[in-house]
Amino acid sequence: MITIKKRCLLWNWTNTANLPHTIESLNFNGPISSVANWNAWSPPELKNSLPFRPTVRGMDQLTDPNEWGMISNNEHAIVHYFNEPERAGITPEKAAEMWMEKMVPLRKEKGKKIVGPGCASDDAGEKWLDEFMERVCKMGEKPDYLGLHYYGPDGGAAIEYIKKM
Repeated sequence: MITIKKRCLLWNWTNTANLPHTIESLNFNGPISSVANWNAWSPPELKNSLPFRPTVRGMDQLTDPNEWGMISNNEHAIVHYFNEPERAGITPEKAAEMWMEKMVPLRKEKGKKIVGPGCASDDAGEKWLDEFMERVCKMGEKPDYLGLHYYGPDGGAAIEYIKKM
């Protein structure tokens, strides 16, 4: 039997603050392959049990030296870029500019893989992502992975959304 290990555990900062010991009950030999928390810092309770995937959640993680240092100066192989930027007031133009300035050098100089912006699964999110992807693809610097969010109770609709994207 083959175990597929493509699942990233989303470990919210509130778990670190309120329930850090619960991570010890996870099966680190199962299908979970990494952990992310929408932040630059790795949950200390993770204790290197799985690879951590830091997130450039917004502009602060690109401009604050401490936040950027946690993202760029580490052993983490994959970095997530922007969480719902269309809802945070970040334009596709600014995101593409910062992509070229900050994220592309991470890939070229440090060998990191970059997950593209995770936009919401609504018209605004799709439009934003289309504009961003058009810009970075024209520059020959598309993401290594596509970050997607899907909101809704219909599994079939989620599959169709993923196929479409």
